[in-house]
Amino acid sequence: FSEITPREIAYIANVIGKGAEFEQRMEKRLERIKDILVCPRCQESLAFQEHQACCFGCEAIYPIESGRLYFSSAPSGLDRL
Repeated sequence: FSEITPREIAYIANVIGKGAEFEQRMEKRLERIKDILVCPRCQESLAFQEHQACCFGCEAIYPIESGRLYFSSAPSGLDRL
């Protein structure tokens, strides 16, 4: 393998920085729509915590990863789609 050039380092830093910006946008988006989200199982309200949302009705727990609420299991790896 050859050494990484300064240009490649700058590109990688830019990509990583955009990933952080993307996560912040997703977190802000989730914050804006929390009031209208309901449990898909029973249609009751959700209580939001830092890394999960809990249903007031059926007590289901839904994970929040990188500002995304998953009504099924959260992905095990990075989900960038």
